[in-house]
Amino acid sequence: MPRIARMYEIRGRDHIDGVISVSEVYNTPIRALFPKAIIETVPNYPSIEDYEREKIVSKIENFGTKDPIKLTYVGSLSNNYDRDIDLLLTIYEEALRSYPNVTCSIGGQCNDPALENRFTKLKSDFGDRFEYLGRIPRTYTVDLTEDSHIGFFLIKPETTYWVRCSPNKVYEYLICGVVPVIRADVDYSQMFANCSLVFGRETPQDEIIQQVINLLGDPIRLKTMMENALTLSNDFIFESVGMNYINLYKRFFDE
Repeated sequence: MPRIARMYEIRGRDHIDGVISVSEVYNTPIRALFPKAIIETVPNYPSIEDYEREKIVSKIENFGTKDPIKLTYVGSLSNNYDRDIDLLLTIYEEALRSYPNVTCSIGGQCNDPALENRFTKLKSDFGDRFEYLGRIPRTYTVDLTEDSHIGFFLIKPETTYWVRCSPNKVYEYLICGVVPVIRADVDYSQMFANCSLVFGRETPQDEIIQQVINLLGDPIRLKTMMENALTLSNDFIFESVGMNYINLYKRFFDE
């Protein structure tokens, strides 16, 4: 028997007039689900209005070889789903042990005692250099990301949720001049090559950790990648795709 969500799709097959997708890769299967629907793609890009461009530019321009390096992640903290929080915390621990100028923060709602124990251990070992923020408001997440240098989007390789995605977290890193560390099947991965560390499903965990450690030890390269991230972000802003919403309505009413 199909799941309830699929049953609704079957019942609504000929009654859906319009669909917004977040990635063109899904438009063909959407067409198969809803053959009478008008389809427009609006990727989940961030809006430039939500970020302080001058603050981000200043962060990059003033970044020196001995300056603090901030690693950050705010999002799902469920190890039972698709995000690899264990790997993230292993990277954090190795980075904190390797470089005294590194600080790490993690935010999100956590109901996992094992993860909470790891947070406590990192706090005990590294003091204020590690911070578990809990659930934080969107405005704080933006401020934190604007101040950061490296961010993470790590999907467990064994998850059944390993699918092509339009990663809003990565787009936010770019607009904040943050270097994304990605292990996922993401849109535009080739475009991210000069401003991020991108890993495949089969990449060994030790290799991912080592490449992050190597980047932390090369602040000149890190600064260049931050500059590249901010430049590339101009291709991934909501203002460039928002009109597709209007296009859908125009097409709908013209038919």
